[in-house]
Amino acid sequence: MSAPADLMEVDLVVSLQLEGMDEIRRMLEGLAEKKGKAENKALRAGALVIKDAAALRAPRSSSQKEHLADNIVVTNVRTDAGAKYILVGPQRGDNNKFFYGKFQEFGTSKMAARPFMGPAAVEGAPQMVLAMAEAVRREMR
Repeated sequence: MSAPADLMEVDLVVSLQLEGMDEIRRMLEGLAEKKGKAENKALRAGALVIKDAAALRAPRSSSQKEHLADNIVVTNVRTDAGAKYILVGPQRGDNNKFFYGKFQEFGTSKMAARPFMGPAAVEGAPQMVLAMAEAVRREMR
């Protein structure tokens, strides 16, 4: 539907001058920095919950010595394709003193897997989410 020919075209120009934009920009940059720290702390908090849950399920002998349960590895924050993550527990390539944890978790050609990390992750997921949320709240204050 076109406008009647007797209507005049009107150009409207609005000009706004906003003060305080530099301050807002600085605040937003500060939030971005806080966001990165909050992500890292949240990942760490969540990883520690899973580590503790796994320690309860990990194999432990009756002797008075160090056990796998006391030495579950939590890596630093890593990034892959823009996604941050932390690894918890034995990894396939581990060759540390508690290397046998990967055999327990994944099994071997001669031994069935007796996973403790997977069940710990499932069991600890609700507490992990709460710990991560709390870490974000603390950091973003």
